[in-house]
Amino acid sequence: MRGSTHLHCRWGGWLLIAAVLLGCDTTQEPALTPQIVAGNQMLVNQQVKIKKVVTPADGWVVVRRIDRTPQLAGVSAVVRGTRTNLPVPYTLPLADYEAAWCAATLYRDLGRIGEFEPEVDRPFLVDGQPVEARFFLFMGGDVTDAWIVVEDQEVVNNTVLIEEVGVAEPADLVIHRDAGGRPKVPGVIARHPLEPGIHRQVAVKLFPEERISCGERLWPMLHVRSVSDNQPYDTDKPIITASFVVLCGSP
Repeated sequence: MRGSTHLHCRWGGWLLIAAVLLGCDTTQEPALTPQIVAGNQMLVNQQVKIKKVVTPADGWVVVRRIDRTPQLAGVSAVVRGTRTNLPVPYTLPLADYEAAWCAATLYRDLGRIGEFEPEVDRPFLVDGQPVEARFFLFMGGDVTDAWIVVEDQEVVNNTVLIEEVGVAEPADLVIHRDAGGRPKVPGVIARHPLEPGIHRQVAVKLFPEERISCGERLWPMLHVRSVSDNQPYDTDKPIITASFVVLCGSP
């Protein structure tokens, strides 16, 4: 019995040495869950900016315009791992005063290396659904920096509170109703003029005739006064938007 145990130990030692010499690594890299995060944005330098991409294998970020017959707009290659602020070229025309509803989808590279092949490459799936992010793309004008920060909130006294707004030129902060996951156009229910700068805790009063419901999603949006201060806000150039949910009041 002692000899048998000694033999097993010798074999175990040789196997361990062989694993080291052959470069075997018993540790495994953590599995990556595919993810893509975009965000409503202006079109700058004919590029879409993807905030974050996580991919377990080499592949592609594919941007399409989907508010009409879907059209391929641009493709960028990604390698396994995490990438932030990924630029994707946007090759479709986008006119002044125009907004495009887009989808950025994460694809696995299954065909020829270095070539996106829509008939061969396939989207990554999570729970059986393609990994994608949908967003509004606006035609950029003279504004280079604009943002809206807003949180889900109880709307008191028919007033919406915007945490922070930044804008580089005179603009109108308007609020749209929801049209199934996107702003309703037309559908403006409030307007608040802003001068250039950073504005915090902005109280936006809804139009007196407007009433909103618990659980309704609303869309604050910045509109540049693109022609004159007296131009109707419905036709101003939209540049960026966000959304929030109207919470129920306390009982």
